[in-house]
Amino acid sequence: MTTTPTRRELLVWSAGAGALAGAALVGVLTTPGQLADAGLASFILETIPAPARQLLNDLARPLLPYLLAPVAALLFLRGVVRRQWRPCLAAAAALPAIPLSIWLRDDVVPRPDLGVPGYGWNTFPSTHATVGFVVLVAVVLLWPGRPGRLGVALAVAAGLAIAVGNVAWYAHRPVDVLGSFGIVVAPVLLTLGLTFGGQTRPPRGTQVQKVTKGMT
Repeated sequence: MTTTPTRRELLVWSAGAGALAGAALVGVLTTPGQLADAGLASFILETIPAPARQLLNDLARPLLPYLLAPVAALLFLRGVVRRQWRPCLAAAAALPAIPLSIWLRDDVVPRPDLGVPGYGWNTFPSTHATVGFVVLVAVVLLWPGRPGRLGVALAVAAGLAIAVGNVAWYAHRPVDVLGSFGIVVAPVLLTLGLTFGGQTRPPRGTQVQKVTKGMT
């Protein structure tokens, strides 16, 4: 079992992320989707204490994006200088999601009044969440070396803060954030899949087995 995803896995995951964005759109356009979305939003608002929700809102809108954006820019420049084209291309592939999210929200996606309580206007997808996911993905892709457990935990925590924070103080619905995640991650995974060089890290123990075999 290798530790690096294959081209096929990356392309399948990209399709899955695109499907996630499509499924989130169902939460805007259909009665069952709006009901499920409203239920999840209520769960978040009623479960997390108000001070924690306010903190998450402040982190997601816009503290984390502001903090991560210059880090992502510096890492991108470092990657270009070192000719690390694959992660740089993948990070750049996420950028069109920002104007796409604005276009979808303002000009494309309607929000029909289906009798479900909530906002009377369209907020799909969340531009704040899109920007947050774009810079977070860039930092994860371009960070030097392989992240340890702490790095993975911090990246997951930042992603959750961006996702929940955009819902926690009534700015967006959960489907808005899911849509943002999908339109950011899908092109990134697609780019990684299309630029896959076929080199994978050998399974654990392979090097040990080779050394042991050479000593016998």
